[in-house]
Amino acid sequence: MDTLAAPDEDEKGKVIREVFGTMIHLLRDASSIYNKHETTEAELTEIERLLDLYNNLFYLFLPEKTNLTVWTVAKARL
Repeated sequence: MDTLAAPDEDEKGKVIREVFGTMIHLLRDASSIYNKHETTEAELTEIERLLDLYNNLFYLFLPEKTNLTVWTVAKARL
């Protein structure tokens, strides 16, 4: 049973709720790695993967809140 579901929720609302839940979990997992005193190279790779997934979901589901210039500069590889 999903305690966050509304009785009159449509399919779009369900998808958005699931996406936001996933985004929250991605940030939680990334912040738990970020807050460690010492990290390994594998953990840094994992935090990058988690934040890439978060960013992709953010830009797909909240396009009106995005600033593509900042995103492009942040994702640029040297």
